Amino acid sequence: MKHLAQLLLMALILAPVFALSSDVWLTMNSYGPVKIGMSADEAYAHLRTLAQVEKLSVDES
Repeated sequence: MKHLAQLLLMALILAPVFALSSDVWLTMNSYGPVKIGMSADEAYAHLRTLAQVEKLSVDES
């Protein structure tokens, strides 16, 4: 029973932190570093740094 009470207390303490982080990262005007009104190049640059993806190249052969 004591273990259950500790888990409940931990959940109550952490709940505002999770709610705040979701408000910061998921809003109607942005998703993480990408915001409405950004050019595609800017958005790609921001997302590429997060995903660590190499820039795509087209082979013209």
